[in-house]
Amino acid sequence: MKIISATHPHRFPDGCTVFLKVWFEELSEPVLFAADPFDCERHGKELWIRAMAGEFGPVMTIEPPLIPLMKVVGP
Repeated sequence: MKIISATHPHRFPDGCTVFLKVWFEELSEPVLFAADPFDCERHGKELWIRAMAGEFGPVMTIEPPLIPLMKVVGP
C-alpha cells in the first residue's frame, strides 16, 4: 500500500508496536494503524521504521487503559 501521510505516533511503555493515524493512497480517508517491525506486510515494517526514526514526530508513550475487573458471583 502507498503511504500518503502518517501522524500521531504513540505506543505503550512495554510494547514494540507503534500506533499511528495513516492515510494510504488506496483509501478515501486516514485510518488507525498498528505498525510493527515484525509485520508480514512491507508497509507495516516501513511505517514502524519511519516512526521510530522520528519522521512523523516524536513517538509518545501512553499508559494502557485500565480495565476494571468484574466481580464473579457464584450461585
